[in-house]
Amino acid sequence: MSRITRRQNRRLPGRGDRVLGLLPEPTHRSLDALSELRTIFDGLYELAGNPTKSVTADDIVQTRRHVCELTKIGEREIHEVVLSCTRARRQFLNSVPITKPTRL
Repeated sequence: MSRITRRQNRRLPGRGDRVLGLLPEPTHRSLDALSELRTIFDGLYELAGNPTKSVTADDIVQTRRHVCELTKIGEREIHEVVLSCTRARRQFLNSVPITKPTRL
């Protein structure tokens, strides 16, 4: 279980990964959700690595199910970030006038 949570933790951004607040609002909401997921995975990693906590086989099965659901949520949020940033970039590029260079 510790190996699973460690792998998930590497894929999730933290709140400090934002670019100077220039991202669209849906992106900020998704990054907040991803940050919360990272906190959950960090806590799970600490819990899984604590030998003083007794764990049953049922606990492991249930936790694995929860990790799978949280992973799906994280993937949807990452997808929303990509879509939101793509839309914002497209809008920006459409608003910038493009002029052809003149020949000498």
